[in-house]
Amino acid sequence: MESLIRFNKKMGIAHFIQAVIMVLIALFVIQDLQEFQPDIIVYYQDLNEDFELITASKVLFTLPFSLVTTSFLFLSAFFHFLIVKYQKTYITQIEKGYNTFRWVEYALSSSILITLLAILFGVLDLQTLSIIFISNAVMNLLGLEMELSNQNQEKKRFLPYIIGWIIGLAPWVVIFMYLGFTPKLDLVPWYGWAAIGGYFMFFNSFAFNMLFQYLKIGPYKNYIFGEKVYVWLSLIAKSTIAWIVYSGALQTSDIISQLF
Repeated sequence: MESLIRFNKKMGIAHFIQAVIMVLIALFVIQDLQEFQPDIIVYYQDLNEDFELITASKVLFTLPFSLVTTSFLFLSAFFHFLIVKYQKTYITQIEKGYNTFRWVEYALSSSILITLLAILFGVLDLQTLSIIFISNAVMNLLGLEMELSNQNQEKKRFLPYIIGWIIGLAPWVVIFMYLGFTPKLDLVPWYGWAAIGGYFMFFNSFAFNMLFQYLKIGPYKNYIFGEKVYVWLSLIAKSTIAWIVYSGALQTSDIISQLF
């Protein structure tokens, strides 16, 4: 178990270093990265001059996109260091076949990530973004429920897993609907397709990793193996998507204005 703690510490450092590098690049090296600051709006009901009910909108705030992109890497680093600090709790949970730290972190970090992806594809209203964030967070918390409800159970309950799949598709439905109604798909930049394709691939990888754990396929008979796969998937997925989105932020502002 000591090696697992050291493993988490190394992964925390890897996430943290990348996040710091991104912040430094945005602030001091390529300051144009800060130019992409989309307006986040809110829709509400109002009366026009003829006292007719209409849907109006207003800008709530501008989002410093490149800096916010680093937040899910900082979150991942924080939770890895939290595991190191509270390693007794972590080890006890791993021995029982669950990991609260993992699922709470995923509920926050991956929800930020997919919300940022939605913004890249034109989803700019706070109401829809909130639904995307919450549904993705609930999907991850259902992963925790899957582990908690199946402790010491010979017959596994897959209902939380199935419901997680269903609710986890909600953000993708929104994103693909926005894409479907976009008349200028040829203007979607390479990094947009790379980000959404890469995230969708990793999105499925996490789900299959859990499935393999409960089917106890090969090395997955040992829960610790699946735990390490989760950690590697988390690092690779977040690092890959973060740098793709980050590198594209220089061009995104102009492209978004042409697309939507």
